[in-house]
Order: sequence, then structure tokens, then C-alpha cells
Amino acid sequence: MAVAGIHFGNTNCCIAVCKDNRTEVVSNETGERVLPACVGYTGEEKVIGFPARNLSTRCPQSVINNIKFLIGRSHLEETFREKVGKRCSCKMVIQNDCPCFEVSFGESSVFVSPTEASQFVLTKLLENAEAIGGADLEDSVLTVPIWFTEKQRIELSEACESTGFNVLRVISEPAAALLAYGLGQEDSYENSMVLVFRLGGTSVDATLVEINSGMYRVIASKVNQDLGGDSYDEVLVKLLMKEFYRKFKLDIEDNKKALRKLKVTAEQCKCALSNMNNSMCSVDSLHDGIDFSCQVTRAKFESHCAELFARSFEIVTDLLKEGEILPSDISKVIFVGGSTRMPKIRQIFSEKFPNAELLLSIKPEEVIAIGAAKQAEIILGKEEIDFADLTCPINCISKSLALEVLNEEQISSFEIIIRKYTPAPFRKRHSFESLSDHTKLSLRFYEINPGKDGSSNDRHLIAKVVLNDVKKGSKITSTLEMTRDCSLHISVTDEEQKRTESINIEPAS
Repeated sequence: MAVAGIHFGNTNCCIAVCKDNRTEVVSNETGERVLPACVGYTGEEKVIGFPARNLSTRCPQSVINNIKFLIGRSHLEETFREKVGKRCSCKMVIQNDCPCFEVSFGESSVFVSPTEASQFVLTKLLENAEAIGGADLEDSVLTVPIWFTEKQRIELSEACESTGFNVLRVISEPAAALLAYGLGQEDSYENSMVLVFRLGGTSVDATLVEINSGMYRVIASKVNQDLGGDSYDEVLVKLLMKEFYRKFKLDIEDNKKALRKLKVTAEQCKCALSNMNNSMCSVDSLHDGIDFSCQVTRAKFESHCAELFARSFEIVTDLLKEGEILPSDISKVIFVGGSTRMPKIRQIFSEKFPNAELLLSIKPEEVIAIGAAKQAEIILGKEEIDFADLTCPINCISKSLALEVLNEEQISSFEIIIRKYTPAPFRKRHSFESLSDHTKLSLRFYEINPGKDGSSNDRHLIAKVVLNDVKKGSKITSTLEMTRDCSLHISVTDEEQKRTESINIEPAS
């Protein structure tokens, strides 16, 4: 039986179908694998996806976009309403204390709620999916941003149900990204830290997820809804406007139709520069019947967007700080969203996380839908199991465990090596090199009180191990292993001399 995974984005949507142990992203009648989250009114019919996006260039007042952003929201503050209004093609109004789209076409106009608009898009996704999964395709897993409220989750899920989907579960987008790559699924003993970075059309977010014995634990998450792929398009639009003025001495800043045309070619240019070093931007009859063309190089684009690249990565810097995670702790990075294709983005992450593996084998705009489809397959394979009978508490440590290293000169390093809420049992190895010759090296292990920064007043010494005659460059490996009865075994090995010191700590009675 076929199942589906749904990614309903603010700019684009994607649906994947899992059938006969094979996961496939669904394409529409024109071969496109993503569907613009737009609804257009022509007066005679509604158009969904690319036809609606194309219509927005000519008649923006008759096209609905930014649907997901408004789902489940009630009264919007005036400043926020203005910000949202600038993103929407058609007019946005407040009805019954909730946002609503006012769509105008010809002499007529209609009011459409975000939920209704989402139903139109989801119906199109279902039609496309049934071409692969069959007319009886219903079971699906829906993904939502990790920052979605419960009300938003419920309203989007209900919209799915009303279009004919049977929503088996609603999962977060970062979890779907990990499932797409099978992280924590194929190796039940995997213990790693994964960074999921999403640069979508209208927002950027980053999430730290720890994988421990097949379980996912979100360490921290950050989102910026004022920055996205559209921000890069706007920089290109301004660049093209200046070039048009330089050539023809005409200012088109107040020509809204011309700006919409430039927006379309700017997005195409940005995508082309992800694969080529230069791209030709051409617009027929841009202003006063003048045809415009301009070549943009990747170097010029990256130079003008330098501030945006810095701001895009700033959210990751803040995330690491909040989660008390070092760049060296990150073992894998997953990219989500079409704008992460930009080579500069990937270069920045390669430089900032030299020890991490950048997972690139799945298209970033499809990874969430694929992960959701795999989750749906897992759930369907266990449909006869009563999950209510399987709920059980999971033992986790309540305090972080840290290691302090001191040599004879009292030069020390301090590092958290196991974080609070890590499920037990666990086994964690930590290695470092001795920087100089010492006759004595002291390793002190501490518990850190929850929410504290590790200063001396917040530490509780639980073990101390001393190594003698340590040579410069020796690799020192500490292993912390907690059993099911919560007893902790610590061993420290000087790999150069093959000498090990160990200690056992029994749980408090």
C-alpha cells in the first residue's frame, strides 16, 4: 500500500510517495517536482502552482501566496500586519480577529482564509500523488516547522484531512530531514550531533539534534522570519535596477509591474548562479517598451549579498551558543530549502565545520517530503501494534558531565562531554592530545547543575584520575559508560603507553 509524506512550505510544497519499499518524489504534469504554494483566481477558475505564480506577475491582486505563514494565527499586531502585507500578492485583511486574503479579479472579489487556501494546494498535491500511489492513497505524514504552535499544527493537519489525506502523524521538519538520510535508523548505536539548516523562501532556521541509540533529541532551535531566499532575490533586483538606470537613465522604482518582472528573472538568475559562474538576465519590455538584458557573475552576486550570507550563518552561531555546542561537536550537517544550493552557503559551512560531513545526496527542496514518506512507511508497517501499550519512561541524566584537564603548571581545559537529558545507558569516548611533556596529568570529572555555565560554583566533582609520565603528543582517551542501573564507569587511557586508569561510581541509594 502506498503512503505519502507532505512538506507544505511557505513558498513551495513537495510530496513524496513510498510504495513497494521505494520512495519517489511526485512530479506534476509538466515534470516539476515542487509545487509553488500559490492560488490564483482568473474569474472562471482557480489555478494552483506555477500558473498561479505566473499570474502574479500580471495580476498580483488575484493571487494568494504566503499561506503557511498565516495558518493558525489570530489577530496580528499592526507592525506585524504591515510586514506580512508586503509579502502577500493580494490584499490581506482581518476578519473575525483572523487574517484573511482579499482576492480581486475583474470586477469581483472574494475573501479566502489561509486554511481554505491551503486546502486548494493540498488537493492539487493529492491529485499528483494519486498518479503514482493509486486512487486509494490516503495515509500520510505531515511535516511542520519546529516553531509551529499547537494551533497551527492542528489547523494544517485538519486542512490535510479535509482534502482526503489520512494524517497518521505530524512531525517536525528537522526530524523528517534526519529520517530522509536514515540517521539513527540504520545504526541503533549511533551517537552523533546533527545540524539541520534550512534556508527557505521567506525564513531561515537551524536546529541541533542529538542522535542517541535511535532516538532524536532537539538540543536547541532558532528561526529568523525576516530573512530567506527572497532576501537574496531582492538584492539582485536592486542590482538590476541600478544597471537599467546606468544604461537608459530611467528610474523604475515606482513601476510595480517592472519590479515584478525583475523579481522573476532575479530568482532565475540566483538559481542559475548555483551551477554556473555567470547568468544572463533578460526581460522583454521592462519599461516603456525597452527590452533589458544584463549579465551577472557569481562573484558579483556573492559580493553584494555578503551581509546576507553573514546574517544567514549568524543564526547558527547563536544556536551553538545557546546549546553550549562547539563546532567540533557537529558530525553531520543537513541542508534544507532550495536556497542552500548557493555555493557560498556550502563554502561557509565547510569552513565553519571542517570535521562535519555535509549531507548533499538528496535535493534540499525534497528532503523533508522524503523523510515524511519514510516515517509514514514505518508507521504503516507497525499499524497492528497498539502504541498506547508501548509507552514507557526513559531514564536520562539530569545534569551534564564535564571534563577538566590540569597539568603541573595548572593550565587547564574545561569541556562538557555529555549533556543533560542524555538517555541512559550510554557509552561516550572523548580524546585529546597532550600539548607538552608532563610528569603528571590530572583529569577531573564534574556534574554541572542544570542551566548553569560551568563556573566553579556550579560544579560538583565526581571523579579524579591522575596519569603520570605523560609525553608530549600522547593521545589521551576517556570513556564514560553508564549502565541501566545508573552506575558510571570512567576509564582514562594513555594510548602512547597503553596504560589505563579507571574508577566506578555507584548510584546514590
